[in-house]
Amino acid sequence: MKAPYIVVFVIFLSACHRDENSATLTPTPPDDDKGNIIKTPTTFICDKGDSATSITLTGQWKLVKYHDLKLGTSESQPSHIKRPVIMNFCDNGKIGNMYGQTVANGVDGEYELSVDAKMKTLIFYGTKVWEPNWGSKLWDAMNAANAYERQGRKLFIFFNSGAEKMEFEKTK
Repeated sequence: MKAPYIVVFVIFLSACHRDENSATLTPTPPDDDKGNIIKTPTTFICDKGDSATSITLTGQWKLVKYHDLKLGTSESQPSHIKRPVIMNFCDNGKIGNMYGQTVANGVDGEYELSVDAKMKTLIFYGTKVWEPNWGSKLWDAMNAANAYERQGRKLFIFFNSGAEKMEFEKTK
């Protein structure tokens, strides 16, 4: 009897960096723990969008709160959580890639931005193994995202038809 083989394909989405001589954001290829570049099948280039007034989500963001706008309540990261939820967004003001870490796992996805600060998650995936509620809620929220708002170093992503929002603080 032959043992079954399981093949796992992992797609790494690249982080963005700004070339000092350009306004264009380009992906920084991921590397392994030895500094070797990992070749990825997905390439995405971020730029500033079509105009100077274009707003993007590009950057690295730490999840700090969930807000229930109907009840007027909020939930901060529980004190027993040792690894924060970090999301990296890379877009051109219209379409983008996201990747990050939940409390216990990694996530990836794609999203679309449109007029009036509307947002639509096109795909959001990863694993949910041993994910506590703080990280697990991100899945539901990102899949139900419908709008966003930027206020300085804060990013709000609204979900459940605007009844709730996630609050992020910019880290990079």
